[in-house]
Amino acid sequence: MKMHIHLMGLLATIVLLVCSALGAIACIFISKYRLPISYAVPLLTTILPSIDSLTAYRSIIKLGPRSHRKNRPLSPWLLLLNLSLLVLIGILLSQSTQFLGKNECILKDAWQSWFSAKDANPIRDIQTKLQCCGFHKQMEMPFPFPTQGKGKDHEGAVPPSACQGLLGSDASCYQRWDGQMRIVGGLLVAANAIMLLKKLVFMVSILGNPERLERLFTQNSYEDANQNRTVEEVYGDDDHDDQEGREVRGRVTAGEEHTNGERANSKTRLLLPKDHGSRSQPVMNDEEAWRSDR
Repeated sequence: MKMHIHLMGLLATIVLLVCSALGAIACIFISKYRLPISYAVPLLTTILPSIDSLTAYRSIIKLGPRSHRKNRPLSPWLLLLNLSLLVLIGILLSQSTQFLGKNECILKDAWQSWFSAKDANPIRDIQTKLQCCGFHKQMEMPFPFPTQGKGKDHEGAVPPSACQGLLGSDASCYQRWDGQMRIVGGLLVAANAIMLLKKLVFMVSILGNPERLERLFTQNSYEDANQNRTVEEVYGDDDHDDQEGREVRGRVTAGEEHTNGERANSKTRLLLPKDHGSRSQPVMNDEEAWRSDR
């Protein structure tokens, strides 16, 4: 069960990183290819995974075991925040899907506004990075901007084919530019779809069934307690074995000392004179010795 908790945390972290990365890549594409897409959608797609993860974590803490939670049921502001995130992610997903369809009108309006305002930077950037000229055709609103020049000789005139001569490309920009638009749309749709699925699973399985979360934490605490008890028993057995080992070593040492003492006594007896079983005679003085001789 503890492994399940770690697996859920790992999956949530992977989802957070993937969705944020997809949103960041979409922002880079929008800036690089001057796509007429509001930065609000990719920026929210980048930020929302972190906010959603923090909200989910706070909700899990609130709905955890009794020793860890302060309020039950879930506080109103947390419930409102979870619902708001669910609605917002759904809106971002619907907004992202429009970039997967036909983008001709959006792209043409943006290109024509730049061409009318003689804004050379965005058109030049698109043509250089995509190696193309004009919008639908090579000579349709290209950069350098075509001019007729002055006088009868049209001195200083810029022909519509000037871009083709500079870049050496015969392709128009609409198809390639629209392709980048679709890539961004795919990134945003993928990120928001993953977030929406994650949010729905969380609200149905966790917020909709807090008893399951409590059982999960309770089982995890029970396993931790069993593991600690097993460790204590192992260390307790080791202490018991050490005590028995000390007692055995003490008995062996005492036996060795007793044996060494007997060996020392036996050596001492070998140095004493042997009486061969006879009793010791009393010591006689000189007078008693003279009388006995007689």
